[in-house]
Amino acid sequence: MMKKIFYLFSSFVIILLLSACSVDSDAAKLYRQSEKMKAVIVIPKTVNPNEEVDLKVEVTKEDKKVEKLESMNIEIWKKGNEENKKVIEGKRTAKGTYEVVNTFSEDGIYYVKADVRTKDLHIMPTKQMIVGELSEEEAKSLEPEKEKEDNHHSHH
Repeated sequence: MMKKIFYLFSSFVIILLLSACSVDSDAAKLYRQSEKMKAVIVIPKTVNPNEEVDLKVEVTKEDKKVEKLESMNIEIWKKGNEENKKVIEGKRTAKGTYEVVNTFSEDGIYYVKADVRTKDLHIMPTKQMIVGELSEEEAKSLEPEKEKEDNHHSHH
């Protein structure tokens, strides 16, 4: 009789533990939704210091341009200097297209992050860009970054 109670109790505890560790179904739904929304950062091929540059973000959901966003900001910082990032509010220039104008003060490697929010979703893609001429040290630092990016994509 004691064994039966022990097994019954053990089974109950195991079921309780397993149910507490299950994945939240809402999390999976949100993940699937965020996969459907994309923000592509469009940067000119050549960017020189002290020149105005148009940076665009094209936002689509299920391959259709997104009509309305809650907010769309661009964060820009020089590599190794994220604490001094600049945040610029994106201006809607066409359906699904947002733009900011920025002037980069010096040569180097910069990061551009699009902070895109709708009522239900929030995505933050980041893109690396080069302004002007790179020092030898900066050029070398690009190679591991590229390799890391390629490795990341190969896992999918």
